[in-house]
Amino acid sequence: MTEVVDYQAAKNVAERPIVWFLSGPLSSSEPTRHIPIQASPFRVGRQHDLEICIEHPTVSACHAEIIEQDNALVIHDLQSTNGTYVNGARLHHSATAQEDDLIQFAEVAFKVRKQDSHADQGTVLYDNMRDMALGLVQFDKLMSEQAVTPFYQPIVCLQDTQTIGYEVLGRSHVMGLETPAAMFHAASQLNLEVELSRMFRWEGINHSNMLPKPFHLFFNTHPRELTDPGLISSLES
Repeated sequence: MTEVVDYQAAKNVAERPIVWFLSGPLSSSEPTRHIPIQASPFRVGRQHDLEICIEHPTVSACHAEIIEQDNALVIHDLQSTNGTYVNGARLHHSATAQEDDLIQFAEVAFKVRKQDSHADQGTVLYDNMRDMALGLVQFDKLMSEQAVTPFYQPIVCLQDTQTIGYEVLGRSHVMGLETPAAMFHAASQLNLEVELSRMFRWEGINHSNMLPKPFHLFFNTHPRELTDPGLISSLES
């Protein structure tokens, strides 16, 4: 995963003994960023005048604020619509976060990182394994909420241009996992490709009542399902 570090911002806080960071992408099209928490309070939301602007539809205009206090971060939810979470628990008002904790502003997740500015300059602040953890947390959200949105690609007969059925495809609104490629990449880290493929089929069937009748559905299967003894029973059910 590509990483972007704001070196100028890091330089500005270099004299502080401890520097806190939020690690994660600001949007699905951006690489992972490591954003130093330079202000207190450090405000997060969709507004462009905040310390972090997250242009995601689930994030409120002024969503939350972070205050550095007693060698920890205190997270305050600012009455956001979709909530602020620390390690999966929704805040009723505020909570304390430490290094390696997960903060979610609605559906946008960041890892908390801390760096001693006097540490060995050769130390790697972040690595791919930590960034991968963000993707796996989002994948857990995808599976637990069955957050796959089916799309139906018409299959047309070339002779008479009539629609003879629909191929079931899928997308997601979970940040970082919008495409099938991203979803199955995350699934492969947990050996859950079969379960994800089944969820694609189930959601395709559950939402198919919107299609004009009669119709035929055509499903894709993941290669790992070909050796799965439950494939036939899954298709029959």
